[in-house]
Amino acid sequence: MTERNYWTRMSRKHLTRRALLRSSARAGVGAAGLALVGCGDDDDDAQPAAAQAQQQQQDQPQPAAQQQQQDQPQQQAAQQQAMQEQQQQQAEQQAQQAEAQQQTAQEEAQQQAEQQAVAPAPFADIDLDATITTAVARDGGGLDPIRSGSHVNYISHGNVYDAGIVFDPDDNSIRPHMIAPEFVDDVTMVAQVMPALFHDGSILTAEDLVFTYERMGNIAEYHQGGETTDHPAGWTSARVSFGSQNWVSSQAVDERTWKVELSAPDAAWVSNQMPNASTVGAIFSKAYVESVGDAAMDREPMGTGPYRFVSHTDDTDFVMTRFDDHLKPLDHPVNVKHVPFHKDLKVLIRPEVLTQIAGLEVGELDVVYGLATKDVEGFIDDPDYTIHYQGATTMLPRFNLNNPVFEDGSPNPFLDIRVREAANIAVNRQAIIDGLLTGTEKQPMFTGRSAFGYPTEEEIEAAGLMFDYDPDRARELMAEAGYADGFDTTFHIVIGFSPGIPEMALAVQQDLAAIGIRLTIKEYPASEYFTDAGIRQAGAGRTDGAPGIWWFIDGQRTDIQTTVNISILPEGVYTLGSSEEVTALARAQRLELDPNRRSELISQLFIEHTLGYYMLPLVEIQTAGVVRSGVRWPAGKVQPRGNEQLFAVQKLKA
Repeated sequence: MTERNYWTRMSRKHLTRRALLRSSARAGVGAAGLALVGCGDDDDDAQPAAAQAQQQQQDQPQPAAQQQQQDQPQQQAAQQQAMQEQQQQQAEQQAQQAEAQQQTAQEEAQQQAEQQAVAPAPFADIDLDATITTAVARDGGGLDPIRSGSHVNYISHGNVYDAGIVFDPDDNSIRPHMIAPEFVDDVTMVAQVMPALFHDGSILTAEDLVFTYERMGNIAEYHQGGETTDHPAGWTSARVSFGSQNWVSSQAVDERTWKVELSAPDAAWVSNQMPNASTVGAIFSKAYVESVGDAAMDREPMGTGPYRFVSHTDDTDFVMTRFDDHLKPLDHPVNVKHVPFHKDLKVLIRPEVLTQIAGLEVGELDVVYGLATKDVEGFIDDPDYTIHYQGATTMLPRFNLNNPVFEDGSPNPFLDIRVREAANIAVNRQAIIDGLLTGTEKQPMFTGRSAFGYPTEEEIEAAGLMFDYDPDRARELMAEAGYADGFDTTFHIVIGFSPGIPEMALAVQQDLAAIGIRLTIKEYPASEYFTDAGIRQAGAGRTDGAPGIWWFIDGQRTDIQTTVNISILPEGVYTLGSSEEVTALARAQRLELDPNRRSELISQLFIEHTLGYYMLPLVEIQTAGVVRSGVRWPAGKVQPRGNEQLFAVQKLKA
């Protein structure tokens, strides 16, 4: 504080003489100044006399106490001046230190800037403006993830749309994505809805979640559950069992809060209802769907996914472009759906594996995936290519037990468990594994080994579930069941969906013919097979569906509930037969919230279902993907490389 300000403030107060003395001493006022201040008067005429009297007093000797009293203010002033000098020195030292620190900080900032100038920026080796070109074997028809007949076009669904959650790439734990779900009690789920942008610039709200699951359940009002659809081929949901008509309530509490009440506890509800955008879980904009209608939705999809739809030419290609405003930015630290590492994605339709491989070799394609392991043997040890192997699908031909009669009106032989057991031990699985696959594959149960609660190898062996090849015993069982002469029926298979199916079907046909089960193979395109014209005609307890054996494929599951819903429970669209015991276990495990107890129930369900021979669990196969030189495709420890992970493909700069 300056002396001027100090005194300005002091002039506003009434001060006693003692206080004024103290203030003067602090300000460094000398003895003469103190005397003048102390003896001032308004009477000018009295000044000479006062001065004379003062001089006389000064000439007289002063007592010691009085002298000491006169000297005290001077000592105090001297001490105060010394303290001020010390404080001034400290202030100067502090100023010097601050200046030095500031100079050091400036030098460090300059050094850091110089280092950043020469260091590579994030993703500096990646061509973020590149086009990635890949291929798939089929065009599934339309682009609506829910409409039956269009729902198998996974390459479009999985990239244009997003689901509510994602799975951690390293341990398959659930991570929030478009929503953050939480069960507040055993039957009530409350989810925070993220303000994600749709591709048209609108913002995701809880109403969109309510609408999505109404549409999934065939109860959306805008088209009266599909009855008033504008789609020229009609509209029905392929995912009815996942719709909100199965819940007590589904409501938008506000724009950012979605609340669901269930009728009973469901341990797998979150992972079952929104596992991915490819199959179950694609989130729709209510406003967009209602404004454009079902026909336009099937041609021009619009979601919140990492790619915006550009074009689709039937049986030729899909073209998509990066959505830079995706909820998860390019530098999102976890390898789940985020802004892609490339600008455009082009997907060609190449039904033949050889054409895919040729496209990779000539540089037309950057990456191929979902191939049989034998198809990539030519790339092994080739430095220009990288092969990625992964568990993929389970091949599960199943017997139609819903229709009690065969084509000719005779009783359905597969209703006899001895016939089903005979078929299972008549197929030489190891020959298929060694001759058509890599030799390392194993026999599955109703889904793959990645599922929670899957029995251990010791439990499988103890239950006698490894169906060793035994055609002699199979013929005995056929005779015991009254079919020593065998019978004729149809083997329904899907083509262009997963590699190796036609070849494996021929092997099964040959092995079953050896015990008298004579099969006629009927092929369906993927766009037809998973509809009411295909396997769905025989599911969900329908008694008039085409009899025989139907090929079924199941993916790698983190939780069995989706498989249970669609192919184990009696109401499942692909369930061709089961039992009361299996159904009871399937329902019980879903209600069990204790994970250890639920794991035990699931293991028991696997064993009981397999012992019923309701299907012909053939093989759990691996698939392979190949990327050419100059391309990377990172993935987590348990993360597949497939349709929904194409965002992570990186083309390196030359």
